[in-house]
Amino acid sequence: MPQATTLPAGLLLAALLSLCACSESPTPPAAPSPPRTVLAAPPAPIPTAVEDTNLIAFLADALGEEPRDIRLDDWWKITAGIPAETQTVIPVQQRICADTGPSPGIREVALCTRYAGAEAEDPGSVSLWRIAPDTSDTGARGVAYLDGIDSGARGEPGKVEIIDIGPARRAFLVHSPGGEAGRITTARMMLYAAQGDSFVELLDVASLWSNVGGCDADVPGDCVSRTCTLQAGGGVDADGFHPLGLHVVREGDTGSTLHIPIPRIDGRYRLPDDALGETACGAP
Repeated sequence: MPQATTLPAGLLLAALLSLCACSESPTPPAAPSPPRTVLAAPPAPIPTAVEDTNLIAFLADALGEEPRDIRLDDWWKITAGIPAETQTVIPVQQRICADTGPSPGIREVALCTRYAGAEAEDPGSVSLWRIAPDTSDTGARGVAYLDGIDSGARGEPGKVEIIDIGPARRAFLVHSPGGEAGRITTARMMLYAAQGDSFVELLDVASLWSNVGGCDADVPGDCVSRTCTLQAGGGVDADGFHPLGLHVVREGDTGSTLHIPIPRIDGRYRLPDDALGETACGAP
C-alpha cells in the first residue's frame, strides 16, 4: 500500500490560515463623513428707534453735509450746494426746529432754513421728514418728505410745533408770523400730517390780527388784538382723529375769549365762517 504523505507542521499551519482567510467576507469600506455644516451668521437685529446718532447720519447723507457739522439743538452752516450767480436770497443756516425724539418706531422732524439777503416779504422755509429705523449704514430711512413750506419773514422761519390730532397721530403746526400791511400785523399757522410718502396740509388759519402798532389808545375800541391758537379736543371721529378748536383771545375790544369748533370734512379740517372774519383772527 502507498504510504500517506505527511506535511511538515509549518506548512500545515500556513495552509489552514490561508483557508480561513479565504472563507471570511471582505470588510466593507467605511462610510464617507457627512459634509461639514457651515452655520450662517444670524441676521443683524432691526433697530427699534431712530437714535440721535442715526438721525444725524441720515440728515448728513440726505443734505450732503458732514455729520460732525449737524447739531440737534442749534443752527449749523449750510455748505452743500453753490448759489446761482443771480440768486440774492441765499440759504445760509439750518436747524432741527421740531423733533418727536428717539422713541420706538417712527421719528418725525422739521428742518428750518434761514436765508441771507432777504427782504421783509421773503420768508424762511421748513421741510418735514418722517424717518423709520432700518439696518442701513445710517440706521434710518426716509418714508415721507415735504420741502419748501414758506414760513416767517425777512428770511427767518417761524416756529414749528408738534401736536396730537388723534391716538398715535401727530401733525406739524407751522407758524408764519410777522406779516405787516400798514398798521395791521397778521400771522398764520398751517397744519401738516404725513400721508403716503409726503405730507398734506390739513388746515391753514390766521393766528393773529392786530392794529396796536398804529391805533389810538385814547379812542375806545380803536385798538384791537386777537390771538388764535389750535386746541385738540377729547374723543375721536370715525377715522380716528381728534376734533380741533380755535381758541380766540380778544384783547382791546372786549377782552373776552372764544372757542370755535373746527369740523373735519372729507379728510380735512374745515374752518367755519366765524373762524375767518373778525370773530377770530381774520380781517374785519
